[in-house]
Amino acid sequence: MGRIINPEDWQPSDGIRLEDAAYRVVTSTESRSVIAGPGAGKTELLAQRALYLLQTGLCRPPQRILAISFKRDAAKTLKDRVSRRCSSEQARRFDSYTFDGFAKSLVDRFLGVTPAWCRPPRDYRVIFPRKDDWNEFLLGLRPPSKLGGRAAAQALHGEDIERWGPLPLELGEAANITAWAAAEWWRSVLSGQRPGLSFSMIGRLAEAILAYNPQVLKALRLTYSHVFLDEFQDTTAAQFRFVRTAFRGSPAVLTAVGDTKQRIMTWAGAEAEVFSWFERRFGATREMLQMNHRSNRRIVQIINDLVRTIEPNAVETVCARPDDEVPQDAAAFWIFDTNDDETTRLADLIAMDIELGLKPDDFVLLVRAKADEAEQRMRDAFTERGLRLRNEARMVNRIAIQDLISDELVGLILGLIRLALRIRGRDIYASVQEALGAILGTDFENPSDTKLLEAKLRSIAGIIQNQTQGAPSETNMAAMIGSIVEELGEAPIRRVFRQYENDAYFHDVQSALAELIGEYVPTTSEWAALIDAVEGKGQVRLMTIHKSKGLEYHTVIFVGLHQNAFWGYRNNREEETNTFFVALSRARERVYFTRSKEGGDVRQIQGLIDLLANADVPFVEV
Repeated sequence: MGRIINPEDWQPSDGIRLEDAAYRVVTSTESRSVIAGPGAGKTELLAQRALYLLQTGLCRPPQRILAISFKRDAAKTLKDRVSRRCSSEQARRFDSYTFDGFAKSLVDRFLGVTPAWCRPPRDYRVIFPRKDDWNEFLLGLRPPSKLGGRAAAQALHGEDIERWGPLPLELGEAANITAWAAAEWWRSVLSGQRPGLSFSMIGRLAEAILAYNPQVLKALRLTYSHVFLDEFQDTTAAQFRFVRTAFRGSPAVLTAVGDTKQRIMTWAGAEAEVFSWFERRFGATREMLQMNHRSNRRIVQIINDLVRTIEPNAVETVCARPDDEVPQDAAAFWIFDTNDDETTRLADLIAMDIELGLKPDDFVLLVRAKADEAEQRMRDAFTERGLRLRNEARMVNRIAIQDLISDELVGLILGLIRLALRIRGRDIYASVQEALGAILGTDFENPSDTKLLEAKLRSIAGIIQNQTQGAPSETNMAAMIGSIVEELGEAPIRRVFRQYENDAYFHDVQSALAELIGEYVPTTSEWAALIDAVEGKGQVRLMTIHKSKGLEYHTVIFVGLHQNAFWGYRNNREEETNTFFVALSRARERVYFTRSKEGGDVRQIQGLIDLLANADVPFVEV
């Protein structure tokens, strides 16, 4: 067990300096809501709070801390930061999930106590309904005339049906057309050869488990003394109801962190008043973080100019790096004649900057949507200049690359390969030890358990070494991954990482990893270079703005700033402006916006263009 520190003697780890409001949040014994602007260090704030609670014993064993994020990589980053800085026993009491992952873990664990009328089989799959699926379903409905008949059904939207809840314990007569259609939808997706649920439906089912089973609810509340809610501004009404059901009235202390200016999930039901709801329901005190630790003063100035438009009464962000040197070309809007001009000039710029000392990893190309189309358009120009473009949104065996690399089993497998082949890179021993220890049920204070863990590490290393004696091109990647998983043991993996209780996903992850490794095999004959490449090292990132949340880069280039990208601006200016704001706020040193005259006009998004002009961003015809 890690050494217990007196709360008065505790200090932030890694020399981190916390502003006064952040320190109050980290050391608070009461629920808090935290409005934190871009670059304020929201992830670091939660990591330090976890360390404070674990290292001072305020989260008393065997109780745990639950952290819920929206993105898998954000959940993993938070978990990694905590694991690196405290004892393994303390780290094991910090659970970091996405909203979807936590809900699914409850459903998979307590499937037998879900309402009988909507209970899926144990081998249910996760589905992602498309617009065509909804249209086909709605066209086939024949509602009772007293509920409005077919005309009422045609007026429904898929998301309203999918988010319908709370689910009743028993299905009685429908009160309205939405309830009737939702019941029909549940019947349709749970029947047939491959029953499935969407993540929205899984969330409703998890809520029902807690609502109708007091013993499960009591066990959950006894387990978690503290709860963190990250990116809270994107929380939907249904997700808030789930949190309220789980923890309102419990002794748990909740900390909700987010930035209302970065709310970009309104299309998915994010609620504008969710912070106010949280403060009322949980008696939380609001704190405001003002410091921006990420960006230089020029970018912070642009951020503040945009903030005045989004929230006229908002408190300005303060640059934590006021004396740092700022590049002369810290911001610009480049206008090109053609798409080819845009692509080639951007590739030239990045190649030149790399020659001058920057790394490919320092850059990110952001698009509003359709990352696959952008990759196809830009890939050849980058390849010609010796640059590899990595589309983080591209699907490999139904899993986006960004999600795959942040997956826990994938991280463990790649970490084991690094250790077995003595490949230097990120500090992976601690995370591998923790994950492997959890799978084996290791008590790190018990010498015999520690020897067992070391023996298992040597055994897996031997398997990997035997299968990688030749070049990567001579190795059957799927077989090697299968051997690692077999040695780890499927049952304990599924027990520790609840998301793998679904057979289809468990096997999809392994197949996707083998396929991704296979894609990089032709690029190198060295194992070290191969694993680096799979993890994304030495590549220029391409991703959607939505996927960039929580990340930061030296240079951010938003590609394709025209009305075809921001097609929803005329009907939803607030959300599109917030999306634009997220793109800008990822940058540490430079931020560029580009468009080609061939790609699209800007008259319908003139408001966004005016934001840049008002912030004195130079417009340059290239």
